[in-house]
Amino acid sequence: MTIEQPILKFTVNPDGLRKFSQRVTEGLYTIFGLRALLGALVLLPVFISKNPIVDAVCASLVVALIGWSIRSMLKLRRTKEVMGTYTIIIDQTGVTVDMEGIEPFSISRSEIKDIQRTEEAFIVKGKSSKDTIIVPRGVDDPTGLLAAMAELEASLGKR
Repeated sequence: MTIEQPILKFTVNPDGLRKFSQRVTEGLYTIFGLRALLGALVLLPVFISKNPIVDAVCASLVVALIGWSIRSMLKLRRTKEVMGTYTIIIDQTGVTVDMEGIEPFSISRSEIKDIQRTEEAFIVKGKSSKDTIIVPRGVDDPTGLLAAMAELEASLGKR
């Protein structure tokens, strides 16, 4: 007779979501700053050259850069909306992340290679580099999350 482990569900609370997405946003601001610098460099030949072909090419590149930036901002907004539905499920089979509009992603207990701890999150790594689940610490039940992650780490040592 085996004893079934309970299914533990953790959702990211608003404060945890803010901290988690703040790091992502900081990185994106750097990227947007580099894009603005690139846009300025692309416009530089317009001021130097009097050739209409150079002007047209530079204008096309600037329009493409603006479109790329707008698309990235829309993706960021959608990511923040989806992150509000970020649910971590830890059960006898493994760790699963479930988000609205995205297919759930799981790493089974037998495939977990490592669990890393950072200030903001636990990082559950599977066999391949693509098999990674980030479990933010800012969840609705932080004590339960710590216990569940400690149990998962202990089960790694038993293999």
